[in-house]
Amino acid sequence: MRKIIIFPFIICCLKTIAQQSILRGVVSIHNSETRTGKREFVFNAQVEDDLSKAQPTLTDVLGQFTLYYVGISEKTPVSFLVKKPLLEVVNISSLNAVTGQKDLVRISMAPPDSIAEYRRRIYNIGKTEAEKRLERKVAQKSDELTKLRKSNSQNINHIKQLKQELLELDDKRKTIEEQAQDFASKYALVNMDDSSPLFRDAFDLFQGGQLDSALLILNKGNFKNMVSQILTEREKLTQLNNEVNQRNSLQLQRTQDISQTLRLKADLHKTVFEFDSTSICFELLLKLDSSNLNSLLDYTRFLAWINKHEQAINFCIKILDLKKKFPKSNPEFNDLDIAITQNFLGFLYHKVNDFSKAEVTFLTTLELNKQLAKTNTHTYDPQVASTQINLGNLFADKKEFNRAEAAYLEAFKIFKPLAEANPQAYRPYLAKTLNNLGALYQDKNDFGPAEAAYLEALAIRKRLYQNCPEIYETDLAVTQNNLGTLYHKKNDFTRSIASYLEALEIYKRLSKTNPQTYEFFLAATQTNLGTLYKDKNDFVRSEAAFLESLEICKRLTKYNPQSYEPFLALTQNNLGNLYYKKNDFIKAKSSYLESLEIRRRLSLINPIIYEPDVATAQSNLGNLYTSQKDFVKAEGSYLKSLEIRKRLAVSNPQIYEADIANTQINLGNLYLTKKNFIRSEAAYIEALSIFKQLAKTNQSIYKPLIAVTQKNLGSLYLEIKKYDLAKKMLEGSLTIYDTLMNNYPETYITLWSQSLQNLIRLYFAALDTMVVDSAKVHLQYTIVTLFNKLHLAGIKENWVIVGSATSNGNLSWYQLFARQFKEAEQSACKGLLIDSKQVWIKANLAHSLLLQGKYEEALEIYKQLKQLKKADGQTYASKCLEDLAKLENEKITHSDLKIIREFLKN
Repeated sequence: MRKIIIFPFIICCLKTIAQQSILRGVVSIHNSETRTGKREFVFNAQVEDDLSKAQPTLTDVLGQFTLYYVGISEKTPVSFLVKKPLLEVVNISSLNAVTGQKDLVRISMAPPDSIAEYRRRIYNIGKTEAEKRLERKVAQKSDELTKLRKSNSQNINHIKQLKQELLELDDKRKTIEEQAQDFASKYALVNMDDSSPLFRDAFDLFQGGQLDSALLILNKGNFKNMVSQILTEREKLTQLNNEVNQRNSLQLQRTQDISQTLRLKADLHKTVFEFDSTSICFELLLKLDSSNLNSLLDYTRFLAWINKHEQAINFCIKILDLKKKFPKSNPEFNDLDIAITQNFLGFLYHKVNDFSKAEVTFLTTLELNKQLAKTNTHTYDPQVASTQINLGNLFADKKEFNRAEAAYLEAFKIFKPLAEANPQAYRPYLAKTLNNLGALYQDKNDFGPAEAAYLEALAIRKRLYQNCPEIYETDLAVTQNNLGTLYHKKNDFTRSIASYLEALEIYKRLSKTNPQTYEFFLAATQTNLGTLYKDKNDFVRSEAAFLESLEICKRLTKYNPQSYEPFLALTQNNLGNLYYKKNDFIKAKSSYLESLEIRRRLSLINPIIYEPDVATAQSNLGNLYTSQKDFVKAEGSYLKSLEIRKRLAVSNPQIYEADIANTQINLGNLYLTKKNFIRSEAAYIEALSIFKQLAKTNQSIYKPLIAVTQKNLGSLYLEIKKYDLAKKMLEGSLTIYDTLMNNYPETYITLWSQSLQNLIRLYFAALDTMVVDSAKVHLQYTIVTLFNKLHLAGIKENWVIVGSATSNGNLSWYQLFARQFKEAEQSACKGLLIDSKQVWIKANLAHSLLLQGKYEEALEIYKQLKQLKKADGQTYASKCLEDLAKLENEKITHSDLKIIREFLKN
């Protein structure tokens, strides 16, 4: 009996021992030995398992600790926490470990302020040196390019290569900030005390700003040979089983040291824009470990940074495949990493315009983040919001504005409470979301919500700017510039100028200390101001702003043509628009042709990006030639523009079909001017068909364009006397403009008044075809009503005043024949009240009074008219006699009419 009892007890004990494992580690002050020459250990730090799987413990005087895991086998992934007042863990990733590992887990801690200061110092060095090296690199390439251009034509390929290299280098300028932040975040976490001597020496030189010396030391290291030796060691390990543990440990340490140093070398080469050397370092890293996720991810980001997006996509897919193969228990498996990597893959697909794959990838990522957020809201809600923003950007580029709005609003709903709870972390994201929403609403011409979103973003960015101006100043300028553009579209010129000037002031200040980065933005804001002044007909200020922008563009283009020639072409185009509006056709043509020449040259290198600009330049030239009545050249330019846009629309109809329709409208206008009514009608109808189709999914954008096209078609039908079709088109156009005027009167008042004017012309023409007096009264009353609408809208132009008075006078005339004598009197009085210079209306007033039996009042007016003559020499007395005769022919008379006739004759 006793043996039976003892046996299971022994078994239980054996089981318990078999399931016990330990984890040893050491905690020291970050970089203490490097700074002071003596390593400082953290005593009495509390160490505990994250899930309470081990008994909590404290570090000893040497900073060492041991966690005992009961019921946990060796080689099990675990995570733990290290706590000490006034200190925080620097290398957080090391808090994930595996039980039973022989080497101590090395944890470094530091005061929060010191590690932040250390990170800032690394950031400043990385940024400063990167900016210096970029300018040196650009100057070198520019000098080489200048020399080649002075030689002979055999250097064409080399020149093209240098141009492309300059363009790519300039793209890197925009990422220096992000690169420096990434560099600081990565290397601030490295504990120099545990790094190899070579790494420490090189990094110490880097911290002194001596990148060349750092690279000189690293270049002395024969990494290729070192990597080769490591690989050789690995082969020996398979043959020498008795030395496996020892050699494997040595190999792993050497791999870690070489990998860490190679990463530093890669980052330093990247900082000084030596891309080939950077790639070699990453290739060596991947030779050491082709499945190392950190190396793969760093290389992928690097490839994306140098615009090798296709290669980046391939590596990104490989990373995802590796991550998904890890079992859930593997510490390398992380749902958040998978979601972030998928998000990055969607971004890369978006970059290469593969919209279908980008959408599928983003939606997959969104679904994954939403599922994860159900159990871990704090971690994954921001990821859900970030993916929604990426989706919104994608949908906006695809012109799917409703889906874009829905995505942005979902992001806003997440970031708003997060920003309230943690403003420092999430306010920048909330402001970005609002800024994107504002831009979307602006593109939709939904100006009220656009302004509200921009102003909310501006308020947030102003608060952020007050706390940290060097980081958020540019964001503040972006929102001010966007507001300026919005107010410009609303014709609110005062507020538009104020916003542009705010942005301009920021860019001027930044350009003084960093002209290479910010002069471009200064020129862009000047261009916006120039366009605004042009629309205000302030041609002097407009030209000054454009010329200042042009001067900056030419200077920038001289050193880096690939980067700045596109904007130089745009500025020339804007100058051409100004001169065109001033009717200075010679200067306009010169600017347009310079713009076209640049855009044609650029389109040979990159047709996807620059052919749309060529089409725009051709369209502008067509407008100019039309104004000069050079109809042959105008038609040729429009047709070239149309050919390009139709070709582009084959692969991307959502973007280019609207451009096709706009070109068809230009052609329709040209053919109408040439009296080629058949071709004009065909062009307008094709444009109208496109806009109606597009309006099915986006009415706010395309309804106004439908109105414009219907107005043009109505004018055409009016010209060729197809009054029924003209009425249908013009009334349809006016219906749309009436709605738009209710929401955006300052934007649409001109087009609305033009539509009213065309409709009035149609009704005037239709009056000549009518014989029934009551029908004429009704139609003429409609004309009067249209003029009243123009008056109420505040349009005080002379044609409105004269036309309104005339229409009331005509109405009084038709009312006489309809025997509406009282109404005729009222209409005549209204006409004279509007414009008393139209004396002929007084005759209608006199007739209406006479036929009402108001003889004395009528006689007073006839007496005035008897003394006057018309412009053609005819007396008003004879004109009144003709009027009375016409009335009598229609059996419209009065007993006092004979007396008045005798008075007028004598």
